[in-house]
Parts: sequence; C-alpha cells; structure tokens
Amino acid sequence: MTIESDTLLMRLAAIILLLTLAGCHGAKIERSNALDSDPLCKMLPGKVETISPTKLGTQYFPPSFGRIMHICNFKGYPECFPKVSTFENEWYSKHWEAAQEPSLYQLSKGGGKSAQISVLRFTWLPTFDHPVIVRIEIAPGFTTIIAKELSGAGGYDPGTIKRQIARTLSSAEARQLADAMAKASPFNESSAKCELGLDGSQWMLERSDKGGFDYASRWSPKKGSMRDFGMLALNLTGWNFEEIY
Repeated sequence: MTIESDTLLMRLAAIILLLTLAGCHGAKIERSNALDSDPLCKMLPGKVETISPTKLGTQYFPPSFGRIMHICNFKGYPECFPKVSTFENEWYSKHWEAAQEPSLYQLSKGGGKSAQISVLRFTWLPTFDHPVIVRIEIAPGFTTIIAKELSGAGGYDPGTIKRQIARTLSSAEARQLADAMAKASPFNESSAKCELGLDGSQWMLERSDKGGFDYASRWSPKKGSMRDFGMLALNLTGWNFEEIY
C-alpha cells in the first residue's frame, strides 16, 4: 500500500470518527457572548467571516460571532460555520437600522443605567411579509414593550416604520412573559440547527443584561420555545396578522 493510500485511509477514518462524535454531541446551554466553538471544528473545514458595523457605525453582533462554531452537513460532509455569517449580519442589521433599533450587544457593554435594565428583543422576518420587531425592557418596578412593523418585506428591502406602539405591560402580562422564559428559553437550546430555507421566516431573540449578550435564531419554527415566545411577543402587540409562519 502506498503512502498516499495510507494518508487517504487515515483521513477517511478521521472523518468517520468525527461524524460519530458529532452524532453524540448533545445540545448545551450557552451564553452567546462566550466562544462556544465545537471542539471538532479544529479538525474540519470552515471559513471565518467578518462581522462588521453598519455604515452608520452600529455593531449589532459581537465580532466573535464570525468565528466557526458549529457543524453542519449541507454538502454531504461535515463543515464548520460561524454563529452569524457576513450575509446574516448585513441582512438582520439593515432591518434593525430601518426600525431605528439600538444594538443590544453594545447595550450589554454599556454599564451605568443600562446595567439596571434587562432587554429582550424578538425579531420576525417573513420573506414576503412585513417584518415585526418587539423589544421588551424590564426595569425595577415596570416592564415596557416597544413594537414596530416595517413597510417592506423580511426577505427584501425593509422599508420604513409602518406602525409602532409603546406601552407598559400589566403585571399579569409581565408575569406571563417571565413564566414563558423560565419554562423554556430559546437561549437554553443548541443554536446550531443547520436549517436552510428560501420561503419562510427567520425568528430571532436577543437578550441584553448585566451578564452579557445572548442570541438565538430559528428558521420557520413550527413548535418549540422560540415559536412559543415569538407568538407571545406578537400577541402582546395587539396587532392582527394574516399568517404567522
């Protein structure tokens, strides 16, 4: 057997081992501001991507999110991908910027008054329908909801703010919100779902508090904690939607 054949067999054996270990690698609780890279990514192909600020200088995601972190098998073999790609960073950021939304990542680093406030932001980007962003600010003694619907489409140009509301949640609504997060938080599930889709919607949840910045996303979830929390956030707006997908 030639040296080249020995090398090829060793590489094949390594890939088989990696696939086996990946199948046994369960979901984990993670803080998004930590470098929670899958250790197997040190041995697999992957591309580091750049997470840059917008043209207006707003940094919506930590630069570390561009580092390869999780394994997907899109092409029939395992590759490693970042938590957020350059494309996703630009896509999501242009909608938040059109909605005049602050960066929760930057807020989490601010200290001072911002350290006393915990902020949750749910973003729904349906491909062909109006994007909706629901920001919930939890301060000592009261909880506020700020919701905005854009005039564009989630998969295309965001447009401008079409309608918005801002109000204080009732104590019952605030308890419902807290119970939903305590029961099943999207942040407590593996963020690497390896989902692909063209027609559907992106569901995202961010959190900024004194502990740092968290981020989770799902593509068109039909069930699970992201679906449950997203539906609760949309219902709190009091708006009617033809279809939520």
